[in-house]
Amino acid sequence: MAGHTFFGKQKLCYTEVSDFTDIQGIGHDPIYKRYDSVFSVVKRSIPTDYQHFLSTPEYLEDEDQICWHIDKWIEHPIRITELTGVEQNKYKAILEDTIRIYRSSVVKLNGEDLQILAASIKYIDESRVYCCDNKVYLVAWGMTPDTKQHKVVGSIIHEYEEIKRYKITSIQETMAH
Repeated sequence: MAGHTFFGKQKLCYTEVSDFTDIQGIGHDPIYKRYDSVFSVVKRSIPTDYQHFLSTPEYLEDEDQICWHIDKWIEHPIRITELTGVEQNKYKAILEDTIRIYRSSVVKLNGEDLQILAASIKYIDESRVYCCDNKVYLVAWGMTPDTKQHKVVGSIIHEYEEIKRYKITSIQETMAH
């Protein structure tokens, strides 16, 4: 799997393009391939504290997959549907506030900006919302799962394994400092 680095972001999960349908587009391109255009509209119309909501897509042509990146996190992201109790209530309130901000911004736009932002948030499903560090992130935005083409078995969002890295120093190295 190809690896791309976005400044201040890290890989969260990936999706298979074939698992989705009604993929919104800009011109002849699927919207996930035109993220620069999407983010340009987001930067101009959404308050800074909410601009992270649409995860950064990286299309991997060889695998026909989309790798989704979010801000580097402190607490590992978890799907909102997997949370319970106080944590779930906290993140559901953040999600509702975020969706309200995006939808109220859409009605203030016109022309291509309106089309781009409306297409980006057309499909918001809690099963595609990740939470961490008091933020919510939407993956696989601008598309919906394809349940008619083939039976979806298991998850359509594939998570990467968390790799923990440690720096090991010897006692002698520590004593030398």
